[in-house]
Amino acid sequence: MDVQAENNPFFERALLEHRELNRCVHELEQCFALAPLEVTPQSCREATERLQKLRDHLAAHFAQEEEGGYLEEALSRVPRLGPQAAVLERQHAPLLARLDAILDEFRQPRHTVEHWPRLAAEFRGFVRSLLEHEVAENRIVQAACNRDLDLGD
Repeated sequence: MDVQAENNPFFERALLEHRELNRCVHELEQCFALAPLEVTPQSCREATERLQKLRDHLAAHFAQEEEGGYLEEALSRVPRLGPQAAVLERQHAPLLARLDAILDEFRQPRHTVEHWPRLAAEFRGFVRSLLEHEVAENRIVQAACNRDLDLGD
């Protein structure tokens, strides 16, 4: 990151928020890397706790964006990106609903171990959608800052 970016609170806020979200997702990806025969009730409880943590973080992340966070600041700098930001905002509720459905499955432990492969596949599909959403957000922030967030998107 260059010196100009380090002195830009808007850019810093976006960078920190997306890094934390990526960290939560990565922790869950490690949970779901277990082979079906390695899955135990404990690993299911751990996955449930991490899913809840991701859900809480994602809900706060989306609320912050919708209540005038860094995306609004980006739009104040580059108003022509408003329609793209509106599309992204409409994706928040469906993304949370999809994560809630996965989390609901994990709250029924008697089914979790036997359904691990399906739930892992559902989570991976959710992550693909979430990351596509986040990449699109990053593009808006990058356009407003005229620099790359360097998150490995």
